[in-house]
Amino acid sequence: MQDGSQLKPNFDGLTLDQPVWVAVSGGSDSACLLRSMVLAGYDCRAVHVNHLLRGEDSEADEAFVRALCAELLVELHVHRQRPQTAPSVSLEMAGRALRHRVFRTCLREQPAQAVALGHHFDDNVETIIMRRERQPNDPRWNIEHDVTIRRGGEALRLIRPLLHWPKAEILNWLDAGGHPFREDRSNQDLSFTRNRIRHEILPTLSRKECWDMVHAARFARKQDQWNEIQARRILEEMMTGEGLDYEAFWNEPLAIRRKMALAWLGHEKAGLAMKFARGQVGLRDVTTRTTVSDRTTEIEVVYEQDLRLEDPVALGIPATTDWGPWTFETERSSGFYAERRPFEAWVRPANAILIRPWRAGDRMRPFGMTGTRKLQDVLTDLKIPAAQKKLWPVAIDAVGEVVWVPGFRITAESAVASPDAPSLHLSASGPLVDAWREAYFGVSGADGVADGGTDGVVL
Repeated sequence: MQDGSQLKPNFDGLTLDQPVWVAVSGGSDSACLLRSMVLAGYDCRAVHVNHLLRGEDSEADEAFVRALCAELLVELHVHRQRPQTAPSVSLEMAGRALRHRVFRTCLREQPAQAVALGHHFDDNVETIIMRRERQPNDPRWNIEHDVTIRRGGEALRLIRPLLHWPKAEILNWLDAGGHPFREDRSNQDLSFTRNRIRHEILPTLSRKECWDMVHAARFARKQDQWNEIQARRILEEMMTGEGLDYEAFWNEPLAIRRKMALAWLGHEKAGLAMKFARGQVGLRDVTTRTTVSDRTTEIEVVYEQDLRLEDPVALGIPATTDWGPWTFETERSSGFYAERRPFEAWVRPANAILIRPWRAGDRMRPFGMTGTRKLQDVLTDLKIPAAQKKLWPVAIDAVGEVVWVPGFRITAESAVASPDAPSLHLSASGPLVDAWREAYFGVSGADGVADGGTDGVVL
């Protein structure tokens, strides 16, 4: 066995005197991680999640991991379960949520200092490209080496010792030592966005360009964290016995004001109808209740004027349009995207696309489903808290017919006719999107990343 001297994982934050759970799918990354940690002297316990999605390949992966752990004398915990999808929930999201639950169970039954994951440098670059495209206003683009996710008072610490190592060097290390690993054939499936980035975009980038991207993403995240710390400090200084000092509030930079407003509401993902522009925060004292991820918070909000969301707002094409706590982007496109994306839609071109809140009595005929459904039932199935339903948008056409419900589906009538037909691409983002994902799964888009496959335990 190779001594591992040419591969130097970053074990900062881990100690040799406490056990570590290692997530092992059987692929090259996790096989390398487990071997390198055993060689370094760590007390490892392995966890493998068999999602039962790829038939014989899934069973072969599990058998390989069992043999690997037996060779290395590592205790193994195997969990066999198919991910449970739900409306607008991709298989990738459901799989990640399941793995998080398994990790938490392992830590509960056999405490350890962290769960080690096999993400590497290429994974980080792929994730930055994906997140930068999907959530340009949220700077949490990169994967972090050491992160703790808290839910319900329970902490899940994830650490990634191989994050600074390119995939090619991991493969070279395994090849030099004659160490086998499993290949997930789904990683070649170009219908997955991550696989297209991996096979079509990454090969065109130089090593320096990739490192520049990673450094820039790290800086953006650090800046965002600094903004939040500053905002909370300034907010404490601005609060008076009568509430917030508005004059001082509006003198702060926009990025700080946003963080202050969210902190003032008591929870970063409260997602109330606050617009962070002059004249759109304020009118009267009201007390409202909002539920975020099985947590209920009483919040007092002072309004200067009503934030009117009842009247439909037209979306420019192309344009970026703010509507309450939501931001919509529209552009002309062609065809449609086969992979399910809950907060993106490709629809037939229309004379106008407008956004308005959900209304009692709204119905739609969801694309890919039979019959019609009440939007009230749709929002209930999506687990939208009652306080947020009035802020949940519905896209309609010029005659008022429902076109798309963000987080769910488009209507059958608005579906694009063929892969090369003209279309409109709509996307939605904002604090309610993150709040919904956290409430539904216990993880947000910035908390985790999965590889292109569906059976790996690479988070």
